[in-house]
Amino acid sequence: MPNEAKDYEASEQEQIEAADEWEKAYQISQACASPTPTQGRKAAWDYATRLASRPADAAIREPVRWFAGEMEKKLKANDWKRQWPQMSNADLVNLMGMQSLSLAMEALKNNFEEVCHRAINVGNYAMMLADNARAAIASSPREDDKEGAE
Repeated sequence: MPNEAKDYEASEQEQIEAADEWEKAYQISQACASPTPTQGRKAAWDYATRLASRPADAAIREPVRWFAGEMEKKLKANDWKRQWPQMSNADLVNLMGMQSLSLAMEALKNNFEEVCHRAINVGNYAMMLADNARAAIASSPREDDKEGAE
């Protein structure tokens, strides 16, 4: 069955709307970086995250859509393993480094199937690090928030 999303071409209006959504998400993410009360910053961060996770399908390039789909397949196949929120940054960086080295070696050998396999692993480890960092940002008060609470 062909991938219908792959054959879909967005209208100019849909592309403009998708760009507007990304601009709103960017503005909200900038608000997260400004000195605002913790709850307001967290709410803005949560909204930006939700908004960025559901862009118009046309706004996502086909290679990105494919790569994300492959990453998800790999994650689902490994759901039985220890989950990344319980892993340290050092462990995740070590695993990503090993996969990156393997990726480089396979790329130099033009072993394209292994390049795809290793690149997906590296992408998943990078996502895990970013997800853990995002959770830490959302749950930790900023220094200027602490000063205002005293």
